[in-house]
This record gives sequence, C-alpha cells and structure tokens, in this order.
Amino acid sequence: IGGKYNLILAGLSPRFSRFYSPSRLRLLAPWSLTPARTSYTSKLNMPVIAVDFDEVLAPFVPALANFHNRVYNTTLSVNDFWSYNFWQVWGGTREETDLKMRDFFESEEFASIEPLDGAIKAVHFLARIKRVDLVVVTSRQEFLREKTLAFISTYFGNSFKDVLFGNHYLAKGEEHAYVQRSKPQMCQDAGAVILIDDSASYIEQVTEKGINGILFGQYNWNGKGWTDEYEQSCNQNGAKMLRATTWSKAVNAISAILE
Repeated sequence: IGGKYNLILAGLSPRFSRFYSPSRLRLLAPWSLTPARTSYTSKLNMPVIAVDFDEVLAPFVPALANFHNRVYNTTLSVNDFWSYNFWQVWGGTREETDLKMRDFFESEEFASIEPLDGAIKAVHFLARIKRVDLVVVTSRQEFLREKTLAFISTYFGNSFKDVLFGNHYLAKGEEHAYVQRSKPQMCQDAGAVILIDDSASYIEQVTEKGINGILFGQYNWNGKGWTDEYEQSCNQNGAKMLRATTWSKAVNAISAILE
C-alpha cells in the first residue's frame, strides 16, 4: 500500500502482524498516521460530557481476569487488580503483558463483555432527556476501533456523537503506527466540560485543565483519598471533582455540576 506503510510493518514484531496486515493498515491509515482531527463540537451549544469506556460503560477487568484464569490457570478476581499496569498484578514483564493483552482482545471473554449495570439507562437518559452531548474518550488503541464502535452501536445506538481513541498502553513498535492522546487532550478536542472516568489520575489531570471530573466506580485502583460519595473540591481553575460509584449517582453528579 506504499513505502511508508511498509516501513511501519517492518518495525513490528511477527506476533503483532495479524493486527497490521497491509489491508488492515489501509483501513487504519486515516486515523493512525495523520494528526487527529478536532472532534465533535456541539452545534446546539449543549454541554459536552466525555465518558470513558472500560470500567465506566463496560466491565473490562472482570473479563480480563476470567481470560487469564482460563489460559494461565490462575485464580485472579477483580479485587486483585490494584493497578491498570497489569504486569504489576500477575507478574512478568511489560512485554509479556502486551502479548497477553493482544491475545485477550481476540478471546471469547473479550467478545462477551456487556455494559455495566445502569449504563444503558443512564446514557439514554442523558442523551435524550437531560439534553447533553455525549462523547466517548477511551485509552483503547485504534486497532480496537471496529469492535468498540460495534459495541457502542449495539448497546447505545446513536447516543454518542463521537468516539476518541487515546492509543495508550502501546506495545513495542506500535508507537510508530498510532498517535497517542492524553485524556485532557481528548476532552479539550471534544469541547467537554465534564469527564467521567474510573482513573483518579485522569480525573486529576483534566481538572488541572479546568474540566470537571467525576471519578466513577469503586475499584481497588481508584480509591485513594476519595472516601465520601460526593466529596467535592475545586482547584485553582474552578473545576469540580466528585465521586459516583454507580451510574445513577453519576447522573446526579452531572446535575450538581451543571446546575
């Protein structure tokens, strides 16, 4: 498909070749090899809310634990995942974890993921009743675009106006094929006034940029310092930080911020 694409292929290990065939790169090229476009902006001046995907819309870690237990004969549970650097959870190297994750993305466990409790009802309420514009901002990689969009279409219809991929946790060689974007950058590109995310670090990052943050869920990797259900603080930019352990509480938190 052209010299520059072949150079990209040459830099990837054989283990990843199935993700980066010339035909696949032809499909990915508009997003992965050029600077990301500025994303959806509300034409009706409705507030834009950015929503993380994994652990907010869909339970990623439970499926990953089940996959790892089946393939590697372990006994992991969600409570064992205290970090999203998964090699710190089950041991081994970062490179070994990258290989495990690529196998997981092709597994029956990954294909069987369904939305979190309350997510469908809350998203439909926000999009149709609350009159806000919703966008997905995910750390996922571009090669998961097709599967991610299919999931969103199946369960959420056209409730989300755009889906932005951050290309985080890239394996060796993949950084040449994809452009990484931080959560604050994606939120700014989308014009978001609120981010709902399960990562305390990402919430802190966006509030530093003046974007309100709702820390979602009650997971071992996001518990530090967030003891009260609606503990709220404002930094020097005036951005609010709230916690919501369920989608119904997230809807209430959104209302508290926007009012």
